Amino acid sequence: MHPRYLIPQLPLAYLWISRIGVVFTLRHQYPQMLAALFLVWVVGSSLWIYPHSMSYFNELAGGPKYLLGSNVDWGQSAYFLKDWCDDHPEARPIRIVYSCTKTPERLGIQDCHRITNPPEPGWYAMSMNNLYSSSGSHKMFRGLTPVDYIGYSIYVYYLTQSDIDCFLKNSESCDERTNEKDDDITLSMELEGE
Repeated sequence: MHPRYLIPQLPLAYLWISRIGVVFTLRHQYPQMLAALFLVWVVGSSLWIYPHSMSYFNELAGGPKYLLGSNVDWGQSAYFLKDWCDDHPEARPIRIVYSCTKTPERLGIQDCHRITNPPEPGWYAMSMNNLYSSSGSHKMFRGLTPVDYIGYSIYVYYLTQSDIDCFLKNSESCDERTNEKDDDITLSMELEGE
């Protein structure tokens, strides 16, 4: 679902939420302090997430993993990915799967490789759209802890041979349970935009 469907409902939501302003007319200070605290929280979290506002999710909701597609990622973190690669020369070669119309070469990212099947040990940068896609082609990475996050929409992983062996050892049983409808799903991943 895209946010544009919610836009017509925003004026009504603003009117409903404005009833909170009544707490400032009450004689008790507790509701006023609570409203002020929430206001500071909203402003503070908005400033904390800047400039990655598109991927922002309320902290209590657990992050942006509940929405995908254009709700979270339009490739806006691609330039931050380039900066990360420049700041981490040890992360070479890096295999990148992300949602962006610009290829890594156009962004100036050097020594970027395609993802192989089965994957090889090394560095991976993956967009959360690709990570949580319904195809399940990147499910191996879901159970791993990212080494770093780029712009709240790209996860960086370092795969060891033991990570790959563990997944490959358990992949047949996982594939039989989770991919009964689609037997041709593999770990083959390619760069988008090519």
